[in-house]
Amino acid sequence: MKVSELCRQAQVSKALVRHYESLGLIYSKPVQAGSRQYRDFPDETVRRLQLIKQGQAIGFTLKDIAPLLDAFMAKEMSKVEALQVLLEQKKRIEDVLECALQTHRQISEKIDYLHQKQAGDCFSEDNKKG
Repeated sequence: MKVSELCRQAQVSKALVRHYESLGLIYSKPVQAGSRQYRDFPDETVRRLQLIKQGQAIGFTLKDIAPLLDAFMAKEMSKVEALQVLLEQKKRIEDVLECALQTHRQISEKIDYLHQKQAGDCFSEDNKKG
């Protein structure tokens, strides 16, 4: 399929297709049509693009996705292996969330401290004027 059809079906831009192709996540073969040449993408490319989007949506990087995508598309990944990959990703996300929550608590404590200090300073100023 031509790049324009691929973009339409997968709802992605040509720039994104070029980028993913440069990373080896998708591939095409050149086809000569008269004096013009275009890239022909296999029909499975739409599915590959969908899987890339899904992987990114759950926090995988493109570097993480590449080997998983190839194994999944080649049906070399068992359900048990896929489950293990997802459980590991879930754990990474939980770790990130815990770190973010700790940071949030620390920021909240600082904000509360500064609000209290500011209120104390205002009270002190009022006493000086009185």
